[in-house]
Amino acid sequence: MTALPFAVNQDGRTTTLPPPARLSLFDSHSATTAARFITLAELVAMAEQPTIGPKGESALITPFESQRKTADAAQRAMFAAVIIDHDHDSRTAGDIRTLYGPAGFDVCYLAFTSSHHMQEKNGEPAAPRWKVVVPFAAPVDADTAAELSAGIAYSLTTDAAQARKQQGFYAPNKLHPSAPYEYIDQLGESWEWLHADDGESCFIQEAAQGWAELQKAEEKAASTARDKPRTCNTEQAGIIGHILQAHNMPNLLVQHGYQRKGKGLYLSPTSASGIAGVRLLERDGKQVIYSHHGPSDPLSADNHDGHSLDVADVLCALRYGGDIARMVKEEADRLDEDGQKQRQREYMQELERQRKTEAFNAPPVTDSTPAPEAQAGGQPEPPEPHHLTRFVDIGQQPEPPNWLLPGFIAEGVVMIAGGHGVGKTTAILPLSLAVAGVHPQQYELAPEHWRHVVYITEDTAQAGRIIAGYGEHLDWPGGRGVPDRIRERLHVVEARRAGAGYVALAGEYYREHYSRTITSTGADGQQYTAELLPLVVIDTLAATIHLENENDNSEASAAIAALKQQFAGLPVWIVGHTAKANLSRSEAITARGASAFEADANQVLYLVHEEKNGTRWLMRGKTRFEAEWAELEIRSDSRTITALNRFGAEESLTLRWAVATPPDKGRAERIKQTKAEHEERDREALRERLMQLVANAFAQGQRLNKSALRSQAGGNATTTGCNIDALLADGWLYEVEIPAPDRLRNKPSFLVALTESEREAFTATGELPAHKLEIPPDWKKPPAPAPETAQEGEQ
Repeated sequence: MTALPFAVNQDGRTTTLPPPARLSLFDSHSATTAARFITLAELVAMAEQPTIGPKGESALITPFESQRKTADAAQRAMFAAVIIDHDHDSRTAGDIRTLYGPAGFDVCYLAFTSSHHMQEKNGEPAAPRWKVVVPFAAPVDADTAAELSAGIAYSLTTDAAQARKQQGFYAPNKLHPSAPYEYIDQLGESWEWLHADDGESCFIQEAAQGWAELQKAEEKAASTARDKPRTCNTEQAGIIGHILQAHNMPNLLVQHGYQRKGKGLYLSPTSASGIAGVRLLERDGKQVIYSHHGPSDPLSADNHDGHSLDVADVLCALRYGGDIARMVKEEADRLDEDGQKQRQREYMQELERQRKTEAFNAPPVTDSTPAPEAQAGGQPEPPEPHHLTRFVDIGQQPEPPNWLLPGFIAEGVVMIAGGHGVGKTTAILPLSLAVAGVHPQQYELAPEHWRHVVYITEDTAQAGRIIAGYGEHLDWPGGRGVPDRIRERLHVVEARRAGAGYVALAGEYYREHYSRTITSTGADGQQYTAELLPLVVIDTLAATIHLENENDNSEASAAIAALKQQFAGLPVWIVGHTAKANLSRSEAITARGASAFEADANQVLYLVHEEKNGTRWLMRGKTRFEAEWAELEIRSDSRTITALNRFGAEESLTLRWAVATPPDKGRAERIKQTKAEHEERDREALRERLMQLVANAFAQGQRLNKSALRSQAGGNATTTGCNIDALLADGWLYEVEIPAPDRLRNKPSFLVALTESEREAFTATGELPAHKLEIPPDWKKPPAPAPETAQEGEQ
């Protein structure tokens, strides 16, 4: 049975790959739609039985799977193979076998000669020209395939045209029945084919080296190219100076269809190769480009005598068809308007400078309404003392934080950041309900006294679903009334963007309507009265607070300051996004936007998702107090109900929520345990596979030795070998030694797999079933022929 393709991970595990991509077969070079898709096996059959006739009438094949063979189709397609065209060398079949075989690149391949280049020349037989097909074990994207193709072509100095993404090749063909033709089939099994990310492959290493050298050669050509000379009068030179300042080279390229493919690399919209050939350089204080594309590219060095081009050259070529006079005239008219815009920008910058100067000298903003300038008697108010001269009396006894959730979150401005899709609302809304005293029984974070929660959300419908599911979940038998408590204590508001100062104006209303006063008897027997201010949750920052630029630290600081100083002293949770989508490494996590959000907040928390074990965590970042737990585990739950949609039809509706709880084990310990469990499952799976391979071969009358078993199993050879030795040591495999007189070269022994009963019997008696020890005829020497008798010699 043919093994499925697989990939080997860094830890030695094997992963089943999708089936290899197919090739597209077009009836002829002029056909625009593929007749069908073919596998590599079908291509081998075509190489064994090539078509006969003129080359131009033979079928055309592309190395990717698509109905079309255009550049756009190739870019979107998945590639099945690298095609190398030995069009410019005279390699023999032996040369091809050496180059691609075990002594060379050691890859699986199919090679066949081109009918065109097998024709006689001047009465002498021409040297063969080979097409070599190196298949991928799994489909490869167009960019990766193009880099490998271009790199190997540059390294081997083969035909670079074959490396173009949309380039096809003619199917195996002979001009006439007696025309010379050769082919080499060394495809092997699909799981042995090339892996595009196999850094140990000689072929991949050669292609990568070739690609690097090609890039270095193109970069050298671009960096040494002289600027295109330009003849113009003084007035034109002045306008061109404005053009150089007014236009941005990357924007100009993108506006005219050039695609950015990497740092300083762009792909021309006219490119046939699909490989970025426009290089952007910083030289002599300005940006210039050099295009390696062909003449179809308006910026090609072929069209500009090998010169590099500055912004004015590029603008002239792309927008004005090379007419420099028209460019100067039209850009001069437009640049007057730009000058006005520039003056307006300078004016606004000056106003901003003045505003910042006034803010620099402004007194602090307070919650109270400013007092009138004069008293009733007409006497002016005494001057207020400077706010930094008002000293606070620090008591003898330190005070613990004013907790919202004991041991984890205290009052103040708390920044909670999480990535897109990590489930921020499903975790934060139930956590805020815990502040309102709505939580599971025996909840470790339960506050001593509940407080009201104002929840500002951009999706009130989602909040309703979470509340409905969570409320019913908590409404355990004998504890009816949780949904009523939620309605009493949770106040949902639809988010609308506004300035931070305007948002802060709602603080007085929240404080007046939702504050609670609690009286209790302390441990010292005294009566204590405390005001419990409502918690305000802003979910999310972007949907509630308008910022001109979220990366501007001055804006961020002003927003945080408004919530600290103008929001009636209310505790606030601000839900935002993290700067990175990958949230599995806690040391790399920061909130998106200006660093002032985190720097100015009283506490910072991060909601992360561990991909290895599928768990979510609320991790503590910056805090101004010692918390009992460094992180909380987020445990999700859901239920599905039937609800009526807006048309009155029944619809299945999933209600999902999550509860944050202190972890039984630390996150790092759990990840380590999960990794160990995965490794153990991988070992068991590999051993079962090894046993099955040996048993299957035995059932088919074949035998496998250690080397053959390692080859069939694939994966990391060392890991596979260690597991074979372990199975032998544990008695699940047995190595049958072949007696020296019967032993073939390189076949001293073979393996047999034991069933559980056979293993038990062997452990007890040391004996194996006789049929397991039988040596097949193909594993021992044939008997020597009997010597002739003397009588037979006389006859």
